[in-house]
Amino acid sequence: MDYESRHVKWYWLILFLAYCTLTGYLLFKNNPLLYSNSELRAQIIGKDLGSLKILPENRPSTADLGPEVFPARHDLQRSGQIQPGRSFTWELKEVQNFPIPAEDKLQIEGVAADTHGFVLTGKSPWVTSVTFEGHIKWRYKFKTLADDQSLFAPLVDKKLTYVFHPSGEAIALSSATGDIVWALTLTDAIVAQPFLWQEQLIVPVREGTSTKLITLKRFNGDEVARTKAIDLKPGFLSSYNSALKLWIFTSDNKVVALLPGDWKPAWAQTLTDPIRGFAINNETSVFVTTLGAKAYKLDAKNRGRVEWEMDLSKSAGGSITYLPYTNRLNFLLTNGVMSTIDAKAGKLLWSYNIENRNTMVETWAQRLKGAAIEKYKMEWLHKGWTIWSPCASKRVCIYAPNKGALIRRIPLIGDPVAGPVQIEDTWYFLVKKTDGELFISHVAHEDTKSPVDSTEQNR
Repeated sequence: MDYESRHVKWYWLILFLAYCTLTGYLLFKNNPLLYSNSELRAQIIGKDLGSLKILPENRPSTADLGPEVFPARHDLQRSGQIQPGRSFTWELKEVQNFPIPAEDKLQIEGVAADTHGFVLTGKSPWVTSVTFEGHIKWRYKFKTLADDQSLFAPLVDKKLTYVFHPSGEAIALSSATGDIVWALTLTDAIVAQPFLWQEQLIVPVREGTSTKLITLKRFNGDEVARTKAIDLKPGFLSSYNSALKLWIFTSDNKVVALLPGDWKPAWAQTLTDPIRGFAINNETSVFVTTLGAKAYKLDAKNRGRVEWEMDLSKSAGGSITYLPYTNRLNFLLTNGVMSTIDAKAGKLLWSYNIENRNTMVETWAQRLKGAAIEKYKMEWLHKGWTIWSPCASKRVCIYAPNKGALIRRIPLIGDPVAGPVQIEDTWYFLVKKTDGELFISHVAHEDTKSPVDSTEQNR
């Protein structure tokens, strides 16, 4: 064999490289195994790739998604009312609780839920989906958050969980498995909580010193439209007035009404102080409280005209709850006092110090059965509507709307942080113990009544 024959021919090398390239392309193209690890997916999404779409063949259609499963404060009107069409017993207690395993202490700020469990976000790049029995279903990791950043609260419908990074990443995950359904990196930072509207996902992003709204298709992330700049500051909150078909936004000291679809302003009302929490809607009325310890009623049909304003002893700690039939508003103040006011006249009806020491400062409204109306001398015309609230430490209490009489206290293993999510006749709370450990508490019916604290009986 001569020397020349021992050399590799140049065309063999080219053929070999072409073979390797083709094999690698066929191996890696649309290989679902490449996207089975959440950390690998997170690294891919974390890079600045512009717009990235992952669309599996079995992704859900629009018809499969349905509405948001458990909207913030139980409905888009943010009224705090749970299942208005049903009534429930007051004989409740914590029947079970389950710890949530975590390698690190979860600093929870955003909570969503479906019929199987909670989805948690906060001051960590991790999104955690956990069953009501405390089992981790899946975890998803975004790229690192800055020290002053938090992930936005998730949104959940029948099939998908939507999660958001403030840098501009919007991801739709399968609620069952945590697999990516679609992923999109926006060119602008997300500046306020996104929300679902019909078949669309609305994402607020920065536009100079203002905000613009980007409309995406929920099932594939395709962009439908984007608005011009709207005078809304970062961190604004949204609610929906179903009577007038208006979205109501609270931004700093402004209440702004937008028409859905083109998202053009219908009216805006400026108040004296920054607004606390969501705007609450009932028919054509909008109710808000401010950090300046005031409550307002606005006429949404008349360009947000102020119908009344009233002074509070302290500013509200959270959003207002509207009690149907009673036409009353209820909320907790920052000093642990519960206040109830007449929604028509704007007058204080009663106020009690329930000494709330829990992280949660939201109240909600729920109907009790007729037996409770008789037992606690409630007015029949109020249809059994009662006030539910975190109270004292590590407990939830039920109050009659007439004069705030205590109906029931429900001790929990820790301080309620979020909830309740109600499925059938069980209430699920996310609670936190003093050492920071998170639990899921199940509250359900009991046959025997537990005693009420003497301090609350004699209040």
